[in-house]
Amino acid sequence: MKTLLDPLDAYAEVKASAGASKFRDSVDSYLVNTELSSLGKVGALISDPTASPIGGPGVIPGGTVSSSSVVHQGQKELNFLATRG
Repeated sequence: MKTLLDPLDAYAEVKASAGASKFRDSVDSYLVNTELSSLGKVGALISDPTASPIGGPGVIPGGTVSSSSVVHQGQKELNFLATRG
């Protein structure tokens, strides 16, 4: 997109197309349909991506989650930082 959008059009574009892949998984759906749609009334810091309401990486049709996924890498980094005190 090469055009500057007004705020309502930008919101509609994000709501229609945001997500981590070409399919919206449960995490994308939660973030878009609950947090984004609340316009700031609902939301929280996600300190543990495996906890509710995120519940870990979502299922994407035709794919599997590998042990090198972003969630696993993030958890490894958090564990490393925790041991450094």
